[in-house]
Amino acid sequence: MQPASGVPSPSGAETPSSVGETQVVQQREINAGMLRGAVGTAGFYHLVGQLDPDNADAWNHMIHVQNNFAQGEADYEVDARTYSESMRHTLHWAMVFTFEDPELLAEAKEYRGGLMGYFIRLHPTAFRANGVGELSWGDSFAVLGNTKGSMGWNLPSLIQGAYLDDYFEVARRAADHVREIRRAEGKPVTEDDYIYKPPSHSALQRRMARHGRARALRNHEARMRAMGR
Repeated sequence: MQPASGVPSPSGAETPSSVGETQVVQQREINAGMLRGAVGTAGFYHLVGQLDPDNADAWNHMIHVQNNFAQGEADYEVDARTYSESMRHTLHWAMVFTFEDPELLAEAKEYRGGLMGYFIRLHPTAFRANGVGELSWGDSFAVLGNTKGSMGWNLPSLIQGAYLDDYFEVARRAADHVREIRRAEGKPVTEDDYIYKPPSHSALQRRMARHGRARALRNHEARMRAMGR
């Protein structure tokens, strides 16, 4: 028999708090499962918008941005098409991984602009993790040519992602995951620029020290040590 909430009860009595925790975990798994099933599709950002209603309009705008890139891929050379497809999937998987990790999700929501601000800041790491530095000028301009001008409002967050936060492990992990999937499917894959030039945080450390952000610097260094970087 199930309680009114529809959540199955395991054998033995449960306290209200444990039932609530179970529901939270189950809902998180449902949300992540929905996102996993939508990776690579036009509806992915619509689902994110439902989970992040404060930024729903911005997520729905991302549907059009994504479609704009996808429509241009048929005319790209192989390297540019591989990069564009991989970037799209990398950003999707980065958000899936974020929703699967309650601590990371809570941290992401604290960024200026909330989840959308965090999402934009992931881009510079995703660019490098997909070998943007290996693209020819022609391929780079082909991809840029399909960037909607309306994305200019994200420039401040892109700059912060590139120069202040510097590196997001979740975006690099997502890029690696995409490469594994594409290899299994027999598709060409991107290269990871970080292999040739590991993330450097010297400039970040100087900025933090200059602004008295000692605690943030210590936390940052601890994360890097934990990741073996």
